[in-house]
Amino acid sequence: MDNNILNYVDKYTKLFLKDFSMLSAPVTETISSDLKMDRTIVSKQLNKLFKDGKLVKINTRPVIYLHLENINLNKIKYLSIEDFKKDYLLEKKNNVLEKIIGWNGSLRSPIDQVKASLLYPNNGLPAIIFGESGTGKSFIVQQAFKYAQSIHLLDKSAKLIIINCAQYANNPELLSSLLFGYVKGAYTGAIKDKVGAIESANNGILFLDEVHRLSASGQEKLFTYMDTGSYSPVGDDSKIVHSKTRLMFATTEDESTFLETFLRRVPIKIKLPSLDHRGVFEKRSLINEFFRSESKSIQKRIFVSNQCLNKLYIYNYKANVGEVKNLVKNIVANKYSEDINSKEIYIKLIDLPPKISGYNGESTFGNQNINLNKNSFFKFDGNESLLKDNDDNQSIYYKMRMTWNYIKMMDEKHVLSRRKYIQIIFDMTRHILYSLTLQEKELVNNISKSIQDILDIMNFDDLNLNNSSIYDLALYIYYLMGVNKENNSSVNNDKISFELSQLFSKEINLIKRLLPLLKGRFEIELSDRDLFWLSVLISKNDLSNVTETPGIIMSHGYATASSMADTCNRFLKSPVFYSIDMKPDISENSMVNELKKVINSMNPQNGIIILIDMGSLNTIVRKVKKFYSFPILIISNVSTPMALDVGNKILNNNSFKSIGEDVKKIVPDSTLFNQNAVKDNVIITTCMTGMGTAKRIEKILNNSFKGIRNIRIMAFDYHELVNYKRVDLFSKINILAIVGVDNPNITGVPYFGLEEIISGEKISGLKKVLSQVVPQEQLMSIEPQLVKNFSLNRIIDSLTIISPDKVMPLIENYIDKLKNDLNFNLSNRIQIALYVHIASMVERVIRGNDIKLYNGNNDNIIRDKSFSVIKKDISVIQKAFSINVNDTEIAYIRDIVVNL
Repeated sequence: MDNNILNYVDKYTKLFLKDFSMLSAPVTETISSDLKMDRTIVSKQLNKLFKDGKLVKINTRPVIYLHLENINLNKIKYLSIEDFKKDYLLEKKNNVLEKIIGWNGSLRSPIDQVKASLLYPNNGLPAIIFGESGTGKSFIVQQAFKYAQSIHLLDKSAKLIIINCAQYANNPELLSSLLFGYVKGAYTGAIKDKVGAIESANNGILFLDEVHRLSASGQEKLFTYMDTGSYSPVGDDSKIVHSKTRLMFATTEDESTFLETFLRRVPIKIKLPSLDHRGVFEKRSLINEFFRSESKSIQKRIFVSNQCLNKLYIYNYKANVGEVKNLVKNIVANKYSEDINSKEIYIKLIDLPPKISGYNGESTFGNQNINLNKNSFFKFDGNESLLKDNDDNQSIYYKMRMTWNYIKMMDEKHVLSRRKYIQIIFDMTRHILYSLTLQEKELVNNISKSIQDILDIMNFDDLNLNNSSIYDLALYIYYLMGVNKENNSSVNNDKISFELSQLFSKEINLIKRLLPLLKGRFEIELSDRDLFWLSVLISKNDLSNVTETPGIIMSHGYATASSMADTCNRFLKSPVFYSIDMKPDISENSMVNELKKVINSMNPQNGIIILIDMGSLNTIVRKVKKFYSFPILIISNVSTPMALDVGNKILNNNSFKSIGEDVKKIVPDSTLFNQNAVKDNVIITTCMTGMGTAKRIEKILNNSFKGIRNIRIMAFDYHELVNYKRVDLFSKINILAIVGVDNPNITGVPYFGLEEIISGEKISGLKKVLSQVVPQEQLMSIEPQLVKNFSLNRIIDSLTIISPDKVMPLIENYIDKLKNDLNFNLSNRIQIALYVHIASMVERVIRGNDIKLYNGNNDNIIRDKSFSVIKKDISVIQKAFSINVNDTEIAYIRDIVVNL
């Protein structure tokens, strides 16, 4: 029944997407009528399919249901057709570049740079693509052109004109006339005016491939057009031609081949990786896509043996993607010619070149009859997406989905046998292992070594996993990496029942400790079902020594609790503490639900200890307590030493009652909130408009105060600060100062405005406040970090081409040289101004927009000793960015140094 409805919705979704008309929209009434099914049953099935993530719902009247596979959107619920249409059309436009294999992997940065080149105002920015032969430079440009048209940046009538400069390397005059055109009589044979490529590509893109073959004079002839948007045809310098042509270049050479003056005018420099640097997943996807494309070309289904594909996957292609594409085309062409009347062709090891298959021409293997068992072949059909599963598609990803469906079915039928789930998951794990190529096995070995490193770093004695379990974990992580990168599919977040999670509760609890490091190390996302799978994989280890009285550290901030819990667990060499990081903007109900969720997953037996950082969490814990009958020990104002002391008592098997009695000696009313704990020294950040700016200031201050342990930076809600008497802040923390955009006017607490710190006016005042609790030697390191970090904050907001992370260390080096060579101190205000000004200047010069006149007349430039030193020292900036800083720019830097 589900399939009938889903197929119907699939059909009419395609019709609806053509005109977004209600007349073709799949709705309950029409589905019920056309399929002759009861309306109530149809409605129930549609809602079930929606909840299963297979349909998109548009809450019009009547409600529209659309097949998700035809849409490729992350959002699945909309209020109106217009809202849906907006998202769908935007996704369709972006999809042009997202169809490129590696768009969210190795090619993410190049594609982002291509977009920057196209979207920059006033006709975009010239871009040059560097890359080895066969890396796909021309393909990227062609897709960029299609993308520009899809978003209506270029009209449908716009042209992409491609010129390979290598063809004219020995005839620069011909290339010049081809680019710029010529007038009648310009040279012998010029019998009439001829329009050049730049003019022909007006409002489009001109792509010069192998541009390194363009002569120096040819590069220079482009300067006028790149600078002004106009040029003169060959033979008539008085004639001016204007064109709005975007320029893109490609080369297999490095930057040293080009004139510095040419590269200076090309601000977007893109580097395409070689095939070997694109990773096994992208390499496999490229090969698969070429087979699918050939299937479409010859209108035949292509079956390639698994062994054959493995050979192709692990081969080292010297000529990159171009070699792969030509190889696949050659293999298919040879097989096609053997029997052009067959509806299907089968490719086996013997059909590969000997250098890949390992067979020489004398092998008798090719003369043997082979059993064409389709299970040993992978099918490529040009009429189907490679991501669409069917009976012949027996990929690992397809089989994993089928396994998960089976587990889900068992869970829904309340099958609670550990043995059965272990058998299913371990059988599939072995299947993954046996399907790996040699190269993939090497990758899994590296993953398993990284997992062992994580275990060593965490020093979890209780997680003494055997090598087999570690390798099994690595196999599944390898699978997840493939799901994320190769199939571009989002992580399936199917939930497992509470009963099933309790069946492997101890294993799940332990795996949760590893999640942050696994996510960070392997750049993967893990759903609840992934957590369950990993937990089953360690179920054969002896976990009997794992503690049964766990603790929770619960704190405001994005990583405060998790950082403290991780530190304690490492010292204790055991996963004692869970962590809950409460984001500042999260609602109270969400906090309650988060805490309940963690407690439920822990299934505590002897009680639970909750260590909290602030009194505002007191209310949350109180609301949660009523849901449980076991004792909950609450300790507020948690610190790392306190958590370590409690953790040691847990590991020493102290009873819950004795731990509570010991804690009461320090915290008299330990089951309530601690009113007498030592207060933390805190600098509060805040902003009236919301927590976003406050968190940003918090991050900058934390980066500036690295190494200082007795000060905490806390972003705080402005309105809660205004009502500080009501929330009783002073009973919980020692507020040293408030840094923000708006002053909450708390009596007795100094306030420092963000702009005052950025200008340098109040840095000394902030240092004076810090001197109450920070040793003088540590204060010395704070000031330069504040200057640099607050300058970086402003630079990030202004730069669009160069990386702040690259330019800031260079400017820091330049300022140090200036202070030394000028032999006088530069105030904080001057240093901040230099950071911001020089970063903007570098980007301006790279674009070719450097300032030409100083106050209207370069005769006004003061060329004194300061000017000479500034000009000499600027070489560190010039060399790093291959730019030339003119005297006008030097004069303005002098103004900052001398006059500010």
